[in-house]
Amino acid sequence: MKMFRKLSVIILCLIMFSSLTFATNSLRELYDDLFKQPPGEEYLASTTSRLQAAIMFLRLIGLETLALGSPISGNFSDAAVLAPQEQATLGYLKENSQLGWIGSGDGKFRANDPITKPELFKVALTTLNFIEGVDFTWANVITDTNKLCPGFIIGESEGGFTPSNENEGVHLTNAEFKGFMLELLNTPAKGSDEPFVGSLISKGIISPEVVSASGLSIIESIDCKSTFPVFQNNKVSLPETAVATFYGGTKKSVEITWPSVDTSNIGSFQVEGSIDGYSNKIVITVSVAELPHKSTYRPGEFD
Repeated sequence: MKMFRKLSVIILCLIMFSSLTFATNSLRELYDDLFKQPPGEEYLASTTSRLQAAIMFLRLIGLETLALGSPISGNFSDAAVLAPQEQATLGYLKENSQLGWIGSGDGKFRANDPITKPELFKVALTTLNFIEGVDFTWANVITDTNKLCPGFIIGESEGGFTPSNENEGVHLTNAEFKGFMLELLNTPAKGSDEPFVGSLISKGIISPEVVSASGLSIIESIDCKSTFPVFQNNKVSLPETAVATFYGGTKKSVEITWPSVDTSNIGSFQVEGSIDGYSNKIVITVSVAELPHKSTYRPGEFD
């Protein structure tokens, strides 16, 4: 997803770490605010806390305002040291354990502890409707995540992190967290073919205009011819590009990568192409027909 990462101008700097002031959960307002004061290098190099990550997830899925109205009673045992709004957020997370934020297992949330990769992967999978104990396990969460959502695993060369188990406790920087959340936006939820951001748009949590204005280019659909006829043992001519429609309405030509196609057998079969930055495959049908037989008739031969 190189194109996707290169265009990471900044929906997660939209929804990330402006000041944790809870003033709004409007991505439009956050976008405007953050472009006035974009995060600096020092901030991006600092560590992401569990509380920061939790707030960003709630903001991303449109639940931050609801969380802020949550009662403070019945909270994690270590929540009392936090500010009232942060206590309310933790109270909501404790009450709604289905969101994946279940604390540290000893009744505490440990809000200021750095978030680790396994913790982040578990919550992300839960956000995408994968079920712990069915689709993944905590013991194998990194391996399971790599199978279910391979786009989450960002190479070190891209400024992200790798799934190596020996490093699974390594803490994430804000830059890595931002990159991870950008991948989350472009990853389909369980049972869906569209990127997660499409679901947020359809629910009215994020508008297509915000996605477009952020500079984050996420493909909504591809317009490509679906059937390609070819004679047996001939090379099939597949398109090198297709027209992509991005969230926000922008259209432009994008390159398609196709595998080699064997036309030695007569019949129809499907071929899957891929587009950098697009999670779905481009599926077309190749129809191989027998070469027409050449006539040996010569004028006057049978007169």
